[in-house]
Amino acid sequence: VRGVQGVLAGFPLAHVGVRLRSLRVDGGAALALGDAARDASESGAAARLPNAVLPGVQSCVTAAVLAAARRAGVHLLEPLMRVEIDLADERFFGAVLADVTSQRRGTIDATGDAAGADTARTVHCKAPLKELADYSDQLRSLTKGSASFSMQFERYSAMPPDAEAKVLNEMGYSSNTTSQPVPLAWSMGMSIDSD
Repeated sequence: VRGVQGVLAGFPLAHVGVRLRSLRVDGGAALALGDAARDASESGAAARLPNAVLPGVQSCVTAAVLAAARRAGVHLLEPLMRVEIDLADERFFGAVLADVTSQRRGTIDATGDAAGADTARTVHCKAPLKELADYSDQLRSLTKGSASFSMQFERYSAMPPDAEAKVLNEMGYSSNTTSQPVPLAWSMGMSIDSD
């Protein structure tokens, strides 16, 4: 459902698929969709569906998807980064691990001795991009300039409830009422049946 504001502060929905299996329009017209769409198209049933009805179909599908998302419970997604931290001085190893896990909402994947001549230890972890905004300065301060890091996009991940509530609050939304209600049926008598 493209171009539709989502149920959490209007952010778009992701990872949502819709299959419309059948359609009934007031006045007796019916069209089977899904696996039978090819057959309906070949028999001319699709051609009998008025073009004026198509915006209504999109409206009904959109409303149904948004209602289902509200019932299912949706979450904000945030970019999760894969991070590699190289420490030249092993004395700061514990402080870096503590900072990643307690201040950056990060998780440690692995640690080890580094193969490079200028690096004593390496930390492999994942952390949300938002928590890494000032990390270069913080890491330099924490390690007295003896560490460096690199990061690469890993995937999008659901935000923890407390972080999600904070973002929504900063945007002026409460986590309970994040968007306006959307009706489940189009006003010209079209409806979507669910199994």
